[in-house]
Amino acid sequence: MSLIDEAFGHDHLWQENGDERDYQQWVRGLKTQIQVSLQTWSSAAGAEAGKLLPSLKQKASQWWYFWFFST
Repeated sequence: MSLIDEAFGHDHLWQENGDERDYQQWVRGLKTQIQVSLQTWSSAAGAEAGKLLPSLKQKASQWWYFWFFST
């Protein structure tokens, strides 16, 4: 959320002062921040998914479990 708030703030400043070069420099930095955030998030999400996978495999072997809860 902080990246989104920051983006709106910088966009507002750019609309007020029109400094294209400063804005483009900030955008390049924002892209880097977003990439780092996504890599951090995807690593954490992958680790959590790995924890769930064994449980899902156990559930899949119990065919009746899916039949019971899907009806």
